[in-house]
Amino acid sequence: MSASSRPVPIGNEINSDLPTIWVIDEGSDTNLYTGQLADYGFHAIRQQFRAALVSLASGTGSPDLIVLELVHSEINGLALCAMIRARSTIPIVVYSRTRRAGDEDASRALGANAFVAKTGRLPELVAQIRTYVGESSAESGPAWTTSVQRVGDLVFDSANFRVRFHDIALDLTPTEYRMLVCIATGRGRVLSFEELAASVWGKAVTLGTIRHHAQKLRAMLRRALIDPPRIVSVRAKGYALRTETSSVGVPSELRGAA
Repeated sequence: MSASSRPVPIGNEINSDLPTIWVIDEGSDTNLYTGQLADYGFHAIRQQFRAALVSLASGTGSPDLIVLELVHSEINGLALCAMIRARSTIPIVVYSRTRRAGDEDASRALGANAFVAKTGRLPELVAQIRTYVGESSAESGPAWTTSVQRVGDLVFDSANFRVRFHDIALDLTPTEYRMLVCIATGRGRVLSFEELAASVWGKAVTLGTIRHHAQKLRAMLRRALIDPPRIVSVRAKGYALRTETSSVGVPSELRGAA
């Protein structure tokens, strides 16, 4: 990355020999912990998410690793995680104050390499960073591997937008993949249409668009699997995932739903 294209760092000097970490986080504590990462031997830069996406897509700049907060005011963090992964193989460590059930599983399935809850555990974040960025990173490149996450009987491969159900592989479009991730990691909870729009598309979309993709995903699961998990709908609310083998954790209004 050239000096002219590198974002302004936290601190006064740039040491090009240090691993570069982009911190995509709009929280009030971000400057503090970004500065503290320098004490652990990292060149940490607070980066705005739009600028990061443009840099990754254009190839004008890239770090050795990205630290990502899921809670943002302008974009859903899970959608942002998927956007980053679609543009780059750079390791992503989620460091978040999110309290939403299923966010850890969902972020891993959408491409994050690790998840650390933001509860003052900076050494844990540092340990995860060092797992993927070693001293030889400048020579060997990012230590990224395919992110695979299991949710029940579903195994998600974020690098290839592929899902396995028992021994059967399903090839999905990126949109279908993100939708199934979000519904599956809800673990029986009904995901509202608003939640799906934010998590899957990262913006407002029409109800017809959501229903269209849900119907395509349902049809694909029925065609490919003998005993597939079922995407069930709750009128005027949203969607949830149900398996045929068990109704444990499934809201009562979904039991028996088609």
